[in-house]
Amino acid sequence: MSNFSKNITRLLTFIIALLLAYLIFVVGIIGNLNKSGKREQDKMLDAATSEDATLLDASCADAEINEQATPDDAELEEQATDTDDKESTPLDAQVEEEKALTSKVSLDIELIMQYPELPTGCESVALTMLLNYYGFDLEKTTIAKDYLIYSTNFVEGYMGNPFTTGGAGIYSPGLTRTANKFLDAQGSELNAKNVTDSTPEELYRYLAEGKPVVIWNTVFFLNNQPTGLTVKWGEKSYVWDNCEHCMVLSGYDLERNVVIVHDPIEGIVERDAEGFWQRYEKLGSMALIIR
Repeated sequence: MSNFSKNITRLLTFIIALLLAYLIFVVGIIGNLNKSGKREQDKMLDAATSEDATLLDASCADAEINEQATPDDAELEEQATDTDDKESTPLDAQVEEEKALTSKVSLDIELIMQYPELPTGCESVALTMLLNYYGFDLEKTTIAKDYLIYSTNFVEGYMGNPFTTGGAGIYSPGLTRTANKFLDAQGSELNAKNVTDSTPEELYRYLAEGKPVVIWNTVFFLNNQPTGLTVKWGEKSYVWDNCEHCMVLSGYDLERNVVIVHDPIEGIVERDAEGFWQRYEKLGSMALIIR
């Protein structure tokens, strides 16, 4: 090989080596740049994650703050507590009293059946049961014969003849007057009170206090049959109901949702409370007590 050829070979070898070195240098720089970029990217990702976490924590904190009482709410709550410790208002007393209502009551009352003597005299017999409960020894027909107020106005007095099947009846104002007529004649300190328009809860309270209630409902628990016969008495209008029937409310059971009545036709029976009070309201919510 000539010297010229050898020189060319050496030159090419040098150039190739130089190119390889340059390539290695370039590859190294690119690798470092990638690593640096990756590290920077990781830093940015970590920063972003940390910021999101901070925002999330702040959001949860806000939620917790919202759930807690603000100073104003706390003050109001404290005021409410202070109010509870003070003298109760009448409404508060009523609520407490209602909470204390006995869940079940059944008063011991002597049952009197209206047949055969008084086929339409349920009101007189119901009143007789009530008076007997308070210690007055009455025959079944004593009220109807000697004390019952009669009238062509069924609100003021008995309309018809209770000793016959053609009699009609008497509503709470007239029967209350009849009861007081008897009590006055006995010189009793007791008096009858017309408690018409009382709520079921108010009547339950009378029972819980040991006071039976003469009450109007329907015979055989039939649906109401109101007629067009209306009498205005005071501020209240009374409508005659062909199914009206008088009995003594003697107990209740709140858990079983029933009332107990001494019915002068059916005897001592339980009625579904909801149905009973519906009929009671449709009949004008009539009731009376003795106290």
